[in-house]
Amino acid sequence: MSTQAEVEVSYDVSNEFFRLWLDERMNYTCGLYEDTDNLEEAQMKKLHWLANAAHVEPGKRFLDIGCGWGACLEFMATTKGVEDCTGITLSRSQHKEIMERGIPGVQAHVISYADFEPEKKFDAVTSICMMEHIATPEQVRAGEHVALYRDYFKRAWEWTNPGAWFGLQ
Repeated sequence: MSTQAEVEVSYDVSNEFFRLWLDERMNYTCGLYEDTDNLEEAQMKKLHWLANAAHVEPGKRFLDIGCGWGACLEFMATTKGVEDCTGITLSRSQHKEIMERGIPGVQAHVISYADFEPEKKFDAVTSICMMEHIATPEQVRAGEHVALYRDYFKRAWEWTNPGAWFGLQ
């Protein structure tokens, strides 16, 4: 599993650096370019797809595992009307960006998913391109990755209420 130091080498370079080439919400991963060649539209389509996959709607508690700079959290709070959004990240710079946005109903924590223990369960979960941080290449070569992935999904399941959905990219 990636450590905080390893994650920060990649993501804590400078929020201003990432702002130069990411979309306005600072989505880090691919968008859905169906019927568009516009980055902003493609990212919005991706976020709508993930919200639909996780059955996100107002009144539900939402978790984003590996929340990056908070693009998905912001979308769920401002576009989908979710009033209780939580994100977890290992990057202090990403966390700082989320907190500076001051989005009502959004909280974020600098913590590994392996150490995260929510006080209350969630109704919907997303995780966007965080899978590559679960197992290192050495762990994959040693055959340890399957157990690590199973543990990740078991934790996500334990953090949710019955009937919850998981939007995974």
